[in-house]
Amino acid sequence: MATSSKNTNNSSGGFFAALFGSNDPEAQKKRALRILAKDISKARYKFYKTSTNQVLPSLAKYFYEIYKVIAPSQAIFQNKQAIQTFKSAIINYSLSDRQRECLENLSDDALIAAANNMSVADLSKRVKKDLSDFTSDFTTQRMGTIDALYSMTTAFISFCSFDFFMFLKKFDPGFQERDFKKTPTFQTIRADFITEDLKDFIIVAWPLQSKEAWGKMLEFLKEYKQIETIQLNPWTRVVNRISELRSSRILEMIIAYSASTPEYAPVIKITKEKIVDSYIEKVRSQAESTLRKIEKEKASNKSDMLLKSIFGKTEINSLKSYTESSNEYLSKRSLPMFKFCAPANYLKAFLMDYFKKDVREVADLVLIRGKWADIEQSQRMSDSFHNLMELGSKIVAMDEAAGEYIASGNKIKNMIGGKDINTEARNLITQGAQNIVAFAKYLKLLIEDYDRPKPEVMGNWKEVEHAADQNIKKMMITVYKQLFNFVSLMQLYMGSSKAV
Repeated sequence: MATSSKNTNNSSGGFFAALFGSNDPEAQKKRALRILAKDISKARYKFYKTSTNQVLPSLAKYFYEIYKVIAPSQAIFQNKQAIQTFKSAIINYSLSDRQRECLENLSDDALIAAANNMSVADLSKRVKKDLSDFTSDFTTQRMGTIDALYSMTTAFISFCSFDFFMFLKKFDPGFQERDFKKTPTFQTIRADFITEDLKDFIIVAWPLQSKEAWGKMLEFLKEYKQIETIQLNPWTRVVNRISELRSSRILEMIIAYSASTPEYAPVIKITKEKIVDSYIEKVRSQAESTLRKIEKEKASNKSDMLLKSIFGKTEINSLKSYTESSNEYLSKRSLPMFKFCAPANYLKAFLMDYFKKDVREVADLVLIRGKWADIEQSQRMSDSFHNLMELGSKIVAMDEAAGEYIASGNKIKNMIGGKDINTEARNLITQGAQNIVAFAKYLKLLIEDYDRPKPEVMGNWKEVEHAADQNIKKMMITVYKQLFNFVSLMQLYMGSSKAV
């Protein structure tokens, strides 16, 4: 009985194994390869002989017919241009007339030319308007069309990059590149000689879609390259043939069978990149960068003009430590650098070299000898003057603290007023500008009052005039102009301030 039962089990196991196949991986692989061989034999394309693992001349002829069509385009792209270079070209090709106008206005040459005839503020407004118009014309439809055109172009160029010549030369060693006058003599070769080539071909060929608007892409390439790369009808036939080849899966089957890897399946990537946003940002960034350069250049020119009018020269060196040259030292040691070197330098020079001489002379005349109708006005002018006189010593102290900071290589903890050097420098510059504006405000009142038949601000102009070495009005006007110029100089470095 036991023996009978064992035989029955063996018989049953053999029956199901024969029916469903063995669980042995190697047996399953052999079975899959047999099925694959049958599919290859039934395929429309007779490219491969499974019994000898050889690729037939018919496959080479198929590739040869494609090569004849795309060879001229392949020659154009043989320098392997980066596909990235086509992004801007494709977008430019797709722009509206208004966008082209905006793009022209935003070019470096156009902005520099415009800067000669308008202020930086007006130019900035124009740039903002052109950027807004340029961006708003990129409708959803236009952006979709551009992205599709880019996808087609990248697919086409990638396809042209396939080395048909070296592929075909494996079938005919005497084959010459792009020589279609002589019919090549293709031979049967081993499949493993071209397996990797077929894989490469699949990667660049399968993304080509027959329903794409290839005519639009070819029009773009013709305009961009100034030469017809390929005609639409022959290219359409190539794409249709590839579509049929892809559907047959014959190349995948040849690769799988010849390498004994029935599970082989290629990974195809189709480019679907959105390229407009980065392009807009590039245009915006370039325009704003050029605008900043123009603004900086104009500010530099104006700064030199103001420096000459105030000091008679452009090279001013009044500080010892809080300087740009010190920043080079700090930068090498990765230490916080000084931010307000130029305005602090000019402020100290102005207070020490000009204010204590020319301004003080006028202040002594109008504040000490003058009899003001409104004592409060006189006091405010006097306060601003004395604040400025004291400011010079504060700047000296700040400069000395900067020297200690450099010497120690660290931030000084108990520095002036408990603030760091840059904060102190900014505060001193701000205080200086505010007090100069206040002093100049009352000086302007005095200039206007001097010519009145009945002065309202000061009642003893003749006495003040008598005490002066020269015409008091001329002295006040000269000082006022210098104060105005200096405040204008500070505005270049520190931003807008209340006008003098």
